[in-house]
Amino acid sequence: MTDEVILGPDGLPAAPPEHLIETDANGDPLRQGTLMLERESYERVIEGLKMISDACAHLIRHEPLQTEHWRGFMTRFDKARLICVQHAGLGLAMQQKETQDVRGEPLPWKLCRQRFLEGVEQAAGGCRQLATCHRGDLWWSTMAGTLDDLARKLHAMRRAAVRKAVREAPALILPPGFAKH
Repeated sequence: MTDEVILGPDGLPAAPPEHLIETDANGDPLRQGTLMLERESYERVIEGLKMISDACAHLIRHEPLQTEHWRGFMTRFDKARLICVQHAGLGLAMQQKETQDVRGEPLPWKLCRQRFLEGVEQAAGGCRQLATCHRGDLWWSTMAGTLDDLARKLHAMRRAAVRKAVREAPALILPPGFAKH
């Protein structure tokens, strides 16, 4: 095979056919990949907010000293989810109920924190999709930014807790004859 350069009508090298953009009869580019409908974006936001509320309900059981903190989060995210359901007009009756307290054994603490962060990321992603693809609405963009800030703060809190635990770790007790350098 020879690497022959194909020139376009303007005299510049033309792109190979596999790099060209396919167009429809109107000359618009054909959509490639997955297409997320507006309803699916709303559902992504609502499911993310539900994940956050559920994680808060479990964290209330794990952190009794922070009960009011987590209960406040749970209430706020329940209200935000209710507003989203009403705004979307999807008629998701199941999603309009407030999050109930955990019965039985709560999820492990680490899993609760992960679900909280995953919910924040899902809800922020859905808000971003609504802001840029469907609505062009500043409200959704602001909400996505607020959720991203929350995720950043939670990551910073986790890193600070690890640093504090390392600083406050008991000193290593060495047997006689060993020196700590």
